[in-house]
Amino acid sequence: MGNVCLRVCLICALLATVSCNKDNDSNTSPIEVGDMLPHFKVELSDGKLYDSSLADTIPQLIVFFHTSCPDCQKELPVLQQLFDDRTIDFRLLLISREEPSDEIEKYWNENRLTIPYTAQTDRTIYNKFADTGIPRGYLVNRQNRVAYTFTDKDMPALEQLRTKIQQTND
Repeated sequence: MGNVCLRVCLICALLATVSCNKDNDSNTSPIEVGDMLPHFKVELSDGKLYDSSLADTIPQLIVFFHTSCPDCQKELPVLQQLFDDRTIDFRLLLISREEPSDEIEKYWNENRLTIPYTAQTDRTIYNKFADTGIPRGYLVNRQNRVAYTFTDKDMPALEQLRTKIQQTND
C-alpha cells in the first residue's frame, strides 16, 4: 500500500512540474499596460542579438512559452501565422521559460515552426515580467511601453493580434 501511495504522489508531483499555468491561481504580472519594458539582452536562435533597452521603430510582441504547455501549443501556430504575415510591420520575440534549446528545436522541427526564439533554461528574464503563467504576451510600442498583454486566460485569436499590432503601429 505504501508503494502505491508513493507512486501516486510522484506522479502528481511530476504533473505539477509539467503544467504550464498551474504555478498558482494568481497568474500575476508585475508588468502592466503603460509600464516600460524591462531591460534584458538575449541571443536568438537565428544568431541575432536582442536588447530591450533599444527603442524600436516598430511594435514588438514578446511571448513567453514552453513547448510542453497545452495552451502554448495552441498559441504557437497562431504566432507562426502572424510571423508569416508580411503585411504587418512588427517584431516577434519568443522566450522560453525554463526550456533548453534542444527541446525547443525538436518541437520546432516536428511542428514546422520557423519563428526565431531564445531558449532560457531558468526564469531570470521571465521573472522580470511575471510570477506565474504561460503563455504570456506583451505588445510593446515604439516608446518601449507595454500597450497590450495576454495570458492563457485571454489568448487572442490571429485577427485580434493583427488588430492590436496595427493599432500600436498607428
